[in-house]
Amino acid sequence: MPLRTRPRPVWGRTELGRLVIVVCIVATMLSVALVALKFGMRDRAEARASLPGPVVSTPAPLPSGATPEVSTTPTASSRPLPGPAQRPAKAPTAPTDPASLGVLVNKDRALNPTSYVPKDLTKVNGEEIRSDAGAALRQLIKAADKAGHQLTLRSGYRSAAYQQQLHERYAAEDGEAEADRKSARPGHSEHQTGLGADVTSSDHPELDQEFGSTAAGKWMAQHATEYGFIVRFPQGKESVTGYMWEPWHLRYLGKDLAADFVASGAETLEEYYGVD
Repeated sequence: MPLRTRPRPVWGRTELGRLVIVVCIVATMLSVALVALKFGMRDRAEARASLPGPVVSTPAPLPSGATPEVSTTPTASSRPLPGPAQRPAKAPTAPTDPASLGVLVNKDRALNPTSYVPKDLTKVNGEEIRSDAGAALRQLIKAADKAGHQLTLRSGYRSAAYQQQLHERYAAEDGEAEADRKSARPGHSEHQTGLGADVTSSDHPELDQEFGSTAAGKWMAQHATEYGFIVRFPQGKESVTGYMWEPWHLRYLGKDLAADFVASGAETLEEYYGVD
C-alpha cells in the first residue's frame, strides 16, 4: 500500500510579500544599529582625546658614541623665589654746589671755587661750623651727655689758606705721601665746606684712631646718623676715600640724606654716589 505524503505548502504571492517586508525591516534595523554604534565609538574616542594629559615625546635615537645634551635652562621648580624689594641700582648724582649738604669733595673732586667760604657760620665749643650742622651737632652732644659721654668739637671750618698750612706742616713732618693720607689739600677739604667736624670726648681728646675704640667713639659712630652725620672716613675704606680711618671725623648731610645713605648700604660717600 503506498505511503501517504503530506502535501507541501504552496507559497502564495501574499506570503512572499510579507516575508520580503519583514526581511527589509530587519535589515534596516541592523543598519541603524551599526551606524549608531559607529558614531558612539567615535564620540568616545574624541572625548578621550580632548582630556588634558602629559605629553610624552620620544627622542630621536642618538648617533653611535654621541653624548646626550643636558639643558641648563632653569625650570619653574628650580628658579629661586623672589626676595625682598631691592634698592634701585642707579646711584644719585653727586652735587657740585659747595653749599649743598650732599656735596662730594675729595682728592679727585675739588670745591668750585677752591677758595669757597660758607656764609652761615656759627660757633660750637669755640669752633666755627655751618649753622645747620652746628644745630644738629648741639643735639648730638646733648644726647651723648645723657648717655654719659662728653663730646667736644675740636675742629670745624677751615679756610683754604689754613688747610694749605696744615698740609705743608704734615708733609714736612711725615712726607708728602703720609700727609696725603691724613690731610686734604686746599680746595679738597670737607672742613672748608663747614660741614666737616672733628669730634672727640673729654675722656679722650686726642684726634687719633684709639678714639674709635672708646665708649664715646663707639656711641658716636652708632648714633651719628640719627642727627644727620656720618663717619666720613670709616675703617678699611682708605682705598675708596683716599684717607686713613678717622673715627673722629663727622660729615653733616642732614637727616634725610643721612637716612638714605644708611638705607643704600654704602659706607662712604664715594660708594653712595657710585664714583671711583
